[in-house]
Amino acid sequence: MENILLISETESFIVSSLVKQMEEMEYHVIQTGASPDAIGKMKEKIHAILLYAEELSADGLIYLKDRVIEEDIPFMVIGDSNQIEEVENVIPEQFIRMQFLRPINVKDVAGEVDKFLKK
Repeated sequence: MENILLISETESFIVSSLVKQMEEMEYHVIQTGASPDAIGKMKEKIHAILLYAEELSADGLIYLKDRVIEEDIPFMVIGDSNQIEEVENVIPEQFIRMQFLRPINVKDVAGEVDKFLKK
């Protein structure tokens, strides 16, 4: 079972639905906040990072950028156009494997992530 790190500052209906959908597709979803401390505590092997962009911490994004580049972890982001642009200002676009513009359809996002990871 592959581990997906889902980073979100809030426990919203969309985030909960996404976790449930990914778990139904047999992924282990590890949820955490966006701070470097929270992300740094993850000791499991991470197969993909999915950022639900909302209130973004600059330190958290810099830490994510370093981890994504150093460990070659597929990185995906969900957000509105401003949030995605903010992420792209820190994490080079070539390292962002997928972008999902809000509002999202949870099943579509989960299906696209699943397809990507099974390539």
